[in-house]
Amino acid sequence: AMDVGMVASLWILGTERLVRGNELFMTATLKRPYSPDALARAFRRFIDGNPVIASKFVENPGTGEFSWKPLTEKELAERIALGEAELGRIHELSAIHSEYYPTNERLPFRILPVGPSTLIFGVNHVFTNGRGVIAWVGRFLEYYGRETGDPVAAVKTDSGKRPSLFHRILAAIVGVFWAIAYLIQFTTRAGKRAATETVELSHPIAPPPCTSGFLVRTMQFTQEQTERILSAARARGLGVRELLAAHLAEVAMKLKPDKRRVLISMPMDLRGELPHITPLFPGNYTGSLIIQAFRGLDIGRQIREGSRWFKRRVPYWIGRIVGLSSPRKIYNLFSAGAAKPNSARAPLENFTFALSNLGRIEHPVLEHYLEGMSGHTRTQTIFIGFGSFHGRLWLEASAARDLFPVEVVNGVLDQVEHRLLACSESRAAAG
Repeated sequence: AMDVGMVASLWILGTERLVRGNELFMTATLKRPYSPDALARAFRRFIDGNPVIASKFVENPGTGEFSWKPLTEKELAERIALGEAELGRIHELSAIHSEYYPTNERLPFRILPVGPSTLIFGVNHVFTNGRGVIAWVGRFLEYYGRETGDPVAAVKTDSGKRPSLFHRILAAIVGVFWAIAYLIQFTTRAGKRAATETVELSHPIAPPPCTSGFLVRTMQFTQEQTERILSAARARGLGVRELLAAHLAEVAMKLKPDKRRVLISMPMDLRGELPHITPLFPGNYTGSLIIQAFRGLDIGRQIREGSRWFKRRVPYWIGRIVGLSSPRKIYNLFSAGAAKPNSARAPLENFTFALSNLGRIEHPVLEHYLEGMSGHTRTQTIFIGFGSFHGRLWLEASAARDLFPVEVVNGVLDQVEHRLLACSESRAAAG
């Protein structure tokens, strides 16, 4: 069977030309203005010290397998020159949110300055996932700190011990059982009319290439607001991810009163099942749990009950099941799916939102150099990434301008932000 980290990598590779995006973008606000010279020196030493960055994702024509292979000397020199040119100038946000380079045309790790103390890191999503970006940016800042004379102790990324064969076989039996149980319950609840009953906020057409760029919007909350939002979530018996999902579902149903179903994709880092694989190992170790909520029932309760499948590691085992097919078949399946309108996709695929939780980011290198951070990626849905850093909640949303009316996306985000601030204010008043 294929490595489970390859499945989501092939999804990005298969959809990127229509999405016109294949990167995870992390905006890093430094505590002090960056040094251009130190940044350039650190970039070269970072590449020299991490050879996997100097690689490309290719298919072996003989076996049909995909893997990361070293760049040739000429290819590496060209891509380093492109990377140095990018980090040597200030970029416009509008340009960053519209430009697209197919996988392998750039190094999988790019640095795009957008201000005297703000850098955007673009890391290829075929190459890693959200938690991997945190690890790679942290690793780069270790090099940068040494160049500025302000070093921080490196974060160890040693791999853990791989479980025994007996434990792997037992886990597979239990995991496949829960994955099948989830799929049966999901499809039974979705019903035969899921395609026509699901809230859809994009234009009801076959998706065109996203050539008009992406709307990107960031929300930042104070420590006090964050604590009150956490308290409000606990009062409903929810985590922050579940609270956000409930808000999104409720807002979407108000926008589309004739629809009864909202579908939300919640990505999950799969390395929890793979302790022997470090966050710096190449591969998009991401699975997704798809949660559906229906009108007329308690939304928060449905989200909470759906989230219980995380504990059974269902996204991991579904990825393993998908990975039993050949890489080329999986690539073709994802490519074909991206060309369909949402209403023509399977009940597990026609989701309205993607909600990605990076959790509480506690990384000593990032905490030393950065005042704040946020991040997002590009998809064919309304994507919302979120996490907390220095005890402050942040959210960052993205949506393709060719797929979604800007006023609809902003309207949804306005209402979600209003709900979060309102629950924060109400908790403050109660306190």
